[in-house]
Amino acid sequence: MQYDPDLARTILFRVEAYPHDWFACEIPMEIEGYGTEMVSYYVRMLGGAGYMEVHDYSTLDRGAWVPVRMTYAGAQFLEYAREPGRWQQAKAVALEKGLSMTLSVLQTILQRLVIPS
Repeated sequence: MQYDPDLARTILFRVEAYPHDWFACEIPMEIEGYGTEMVSYYVRMLGGAGYMEVHDYSTLDRGAWVPVRMTYAGAQFLEYAREPGRWQQAKAVALEKGLSMTLSVLQTILQRLVIPS
């Protein structure tokens, strides 16, 4: 599976938009155009990267990782990535320079776009 930074960003926006702890709201998390297993996998990755706290509702039949709440790192990333034009520009810079499209690389680019050195 190829990494999709747009899905990761969308998940973070969805968690930010929910005013309470997430797990009580939507199990599994659904995002149009993506299967629930893929979304769950990305939630797990975002949790492991420290962008959100997650809870494991997996069974023997399927994985079901659900966001619980945004962390400071996730909120900070969204502040840089919030503007769609800036987000597209950061991805274009990463692609042009042959960099990976991980959120940490994109955040570094976004920071430089917001606060030029």
